[in-house]
Amino acid sequence: GELKTSEAPMASEKKNVADQDKAGYISQYTFWWMTPVLSRAEKNGRLTEGDIPKLPSQDHPERLYERLRQILSTRKKISGWFLFVTVIWSIQPWLCLSCVVNCWLFLVCMMVDPLILQYLLDGENSLRTNLLFVAGLGVSMLVRTTTVETSYFASVRAMNNARSALVQALYQNALYLPAKCEPDFDVGKLTNLVATDADKFAKVEWIVFFMGQCSWAVISLPVSIYFVYRLVGTAAVVGTVVMVVQTGLMVVVWKRIEPLNNRVQECRDARSRLMTDLIKTIKRVKLSMTHAAWRGKVSTKRTEELSLLGKARYLSACNEFLGCVGTAAVPVSIFSYYTLVEGKSLTPA
Repeated sequence: GELKTSEAPMASEKKNVADQDKAGYISQYTFWWMTPVLSRAEKNGRLTEGDIPKLPSQDHPERLYERLRQILSTRKKISGWFLFVTVIWSIQPWLCLSCVVNCWLFLVCMMVDPLILQYLLDGENSLRTNLLFVAGLGVSMLVRTTTVETSYFASVRAMNNARSALVQALYQNALYLPAKCEPDFDVGKLTNLVATDADKFAKVEWIVFFMGQCSWAVISLPVSIYFVYRLVGTAAVVGTVVMVVQTGLMVVVWKRIEPLNNRVQECRDARSRLMTDLIKTIKRVKLSMTHAAWRGKVSTKRTEELSLLGKARYLSACNEFLGCVGTAAVPVSIFSYYTLVEGKSLTPA
């Protein structure tokens, strides 16, 4: 009898383990653990609540919030950067590390592929050697595809976890706000912190993946420039100059975007504060027939907010355009200098 009663909790615990936690390395890199969910969706034409996969143990909101609370409770002063690093990295270090490492593996393959292709196109190798190079390219492509998808998926999870922990922390402060702070506390700011600011983390799901790219760029940029210099000589310097100019322009535009985003948020806080005051005094507003004046105040703030938001969006589009142009401008400048200025011919290798 004791054996049966002891097996029941173990079976229940095993059943409650998330599919992703049970998945092996191959299943995680190929997303095979999602196959049962996709099969049920295909068979039934929809997904019910019971079909949704359970959250992995690292993504449980209670665990994330408790970890955030423990870290913040040890600090007397909390800066913006410290909070940013805490909610993204400190409360989920293994998930972020997985994202960065997989991003590095992806970028290593991106660096190795052109070298293999160069040796393959030399035309001086034996058939067996060329077949080995082709096999190497195939393996590299497989590794590159699986690692980039796994890395980006980990980045999405990390940013959603950050939002989950922040929303819980903000609601906790809102529910247990000390009485002495209530008269001076900005209700509109707190409302936007919960409704918009915390939600922004889910809209920049690429942040951790981008951090992995930036860290790899710092490590690999000298090596990359060296290999390009070996192939095209002085033209590599031209490409480097174009890349530096493009990055500088993007930084200048971003410095103009940041203050606009801050002013947009200030307008949202002011509008939320107006709406809160309006709701509190709605009976008095109706009796005094001042609803038109209140509507004018809210509309003015909304118009100002939309104007600033439009400017910020145009500058963001300009930055994206600079990024796209720069991606093409670097190789174009290298090959143009190599062929037109130096008068050399391009070979397949």
